Amino acid sequence: MVPETATSCPSCGAHFRRPRGVDSGFHFLYWGLSYRRKFVRTLWLLSLSPLLLLFPKVSVGHIQLGPVGFISTLVLGVAQLIYTYAMWKKLEG
Repeated sequence: MVPETATSCPSCGAHFRRPRGVDSGFHFLYWGLSYRRKFVRTLWLLSLSPLLLLFPKVSVGHIQLGPVGFISTLVLGVAQLIYTYAMWKKLEG
């Protein structure tokens, strides 16, 4: 019997790859999720970013927020997807 808090096997010393954070059910805060769940949540939110294109008339000064918001959300979202995927595979197998 191995305790839940153990990071390695007591007999052979092999490291365990256990998810860090909540990996099932609903969890409101992003920071409490495992990297797998962060990846899935980011993917869902990124898929909603084209909704920003429905509001092309909203602007601050001469900058239209629809297209600028869509492009910036897309760039930052893809960067976050790459990071969370890399950490998911590195830490959780």
